[in-house]
Amino acid sequence: MKSEILWEKWRPKKIEEIVLPERILSKFVDGVKQHYIFYGKAGCGKTSLARILIGKYRQGSNYMEINCSEDTSIDILRNEISEFCKNKPLFDDGDGMKYVFLDEFDRVSAQFQDGFKAFIEKYNNRNVRFIISTNHFNKVIPELKSRIKAINFDSLNTEEETLKLRSFFKRITETIIGGEIEKQLRERIATIVKRKSPDFRSILVDIQDLLDNGIEETIQKDEEVVNNLYRHVTTNTSYVDSYKFLMENFGPEKIDYMISLLSRPFIDWIISKNLNSELLFEVNRVICLNSQLVNETDPVVVGMNVIGEIKKLFVR
Repeated sequence: MKSEILWEKWRPKKIEEIVLPERILSKFVDGVKQHYIFYGKAGCGKTSLARILIGKYRQGSNYMEINCSEDTSIDILRNEISEFCKNKPLFDDGDGMKYVFLDEFDRVSAQFQDGFKAFIEKYNNRNVRFIISTNHFNKVIPELKSRIKAINFDSLNTEEETLKLRSFFKRITETIIGGEIEKQLRERIATIVKRKSPDFRSILVDIQDLLDNGIEETIQKDEEVVNNLYRHVTTNTSYVDSYKFLMENFGPEKIDYMISLLSRPFIDWIISKNLNSELLFEVNRVICLNSQLVNETDPVVVGMNVIGEIKKLFVR
């Protein structure tokens, strides 16, 4: 397994390989019948499912994919997408449909979203289907939400989350690694899966590191990140230093994981260091107030607010 890029090798290519609840997969038994917004945390299968569903068109003139983090201007809508939608494909496999996949849609400009609202109306009953993916559903304007079927890829309950964790673990241990796996390695894999779920891409990046560098080194790296996080929230570090640390170790897609480290693990750490445990009442309040905001506003801003609010308690 050493030196193989696991994420590229094991990226889901068939519907059977993607880990998603039945409530999502059942909607596509008969293909893509309407426009969709796929939303949820990074790495949870939105892009993979979109490409699988319309995969047979990806090399033909029936398919267009736009990465909205690179192409944000309304000119893309007015020119490239408009031309694609109104022109007949050179080759047609028989279903008469054209498909447009807009990945990372939350990155487009406000003008693009406003223009796309009318665009959807224009092509609503014609031979074009749109799939939009976004990590931040709150950044999609209400007018589009009312026009396009939205599907939440995040776990809706503990049953879905447990099934997802078990499926990830089974695929890694039985399919990706295979063979006999020693207890310590299995436990380490389980820790990675639980920590990084539902981001399968991020899980495999950590599994790659585990297989290449060994258990001890990966544990040491994790401990170093956690200790540095606790240093940033309990000592007088500058905003710039804390921001750089947050972006290098968590980034916008892992703020929820950072917040989880400031929950029960932080309580245990404070008690073990004989610090003022009475402050934990207020720390818990900060975590409760901010944990739900990750999906409603810029996650980095939420993360920096958490660091700043906890720092106020410990740095007088």
